[in-house]
Amino acid sequence: MWRDTMLPSDVHQAADLAWHPDFDHVLLAPPGCAKPRHTTIVTDSNRVPDYLYGSVLMLGNFDGLHVGHQRLLDLARRTAALMGAPVGVMSCEPHPRQFFNPELVGFRLSSIEAKTVCFGRLGIDMFFMPKFDRSFADLSPSEFVARILVRQLGVRSVVVGPDFCFGSARAGDVSLLEQLGRAAGFTVLTVPEHTVSGERVSSTLVRRWMAAGLLDKVSAALGDNWLLPATVGVGGSLSFDAASLRPPHGAYDANVWTSSGDPIGRYRIDLSDQSARLLTTVEKPFRCLLSGWENVAGTATG
Repeated sequence: MWRDTMLPSDVHQAADLAWHPDFDHVLLAPPGCAKPRHTTIVTDSNRVPDYLYGSVLMLGNFDGLHVGHQRLLDLARRTAALMGAPVGVMSCEPHPRQFFNPELVGFRLSSIEAKTVCFGRLGIDMFFMPKFDRSFADLSPSEFVARILVRQLGVRSVVVGPDFCFGSARAGDVSLLEQLGRAAGFTVLTVPEHTVSGERVSSTLVRRWMAAGLLDKVSAALGDNWLLPATVGVGGSLSFDAASLRPPHGAYDANVWTSSGDPIGRYRIDLSDQSARLLTTVEKPFRCLLSGWENVAGTATG
């Protein structure tokens, strides 16, 4: 099924794009779009709305939306504008690591709601979110391309990173995707690796930095695209999703947003072994997203 929450009319205008041939600049949000734009969420590839068929599609897990992901977005948006096509992201749920290891906790950088808000900010038309189950995991590379990308989505181009793998047992690589794409009539575009602090940026690297309390490096890699979902209880108590990776114990200042991405304010947060609290008066529980974490000097522990 799909849910349409007001499709923007100017998504494909060239004025919304910023592009640098050396990838020195990444546009985090289209001009004038500080408030999230609305993205159509598609969960069933058999029911893709006509206006989203034939997209330029980014493929990957997109956990954390780090600067490498943002470069994929830059290229996808530029390509979509030239083609007059919608731009989409394909990211499975649950995360494949969760499917193969259901007991895994504390590793996700981006929840579904956080991704949806970020994709809206970044001008994405479609968030294609197929269910990752055994039947999906068992698709061969050629079946994935023929059934999902061609027949059900009708992609005109796909954008991937250089180490992208797909299909059962990750048997397909970029070279095979290019070969299958040529036969099927769509192009495959790749984006070079990107480094932060001298290391190739990846969600795995960001998780390692997070666990070590290196939030300056996390911020350099993710910017405002790390949105940690939480539920605020009466009195300011905070509870986090079991799958979410949270910062080490300590005191922080952070931006608080509604679950739909509207700003609330910046507040102090205390994290400890026993509790997590938002230091403000709260009279009614609500769901929120937290971003822009800044460690109060010397308080974080690994």
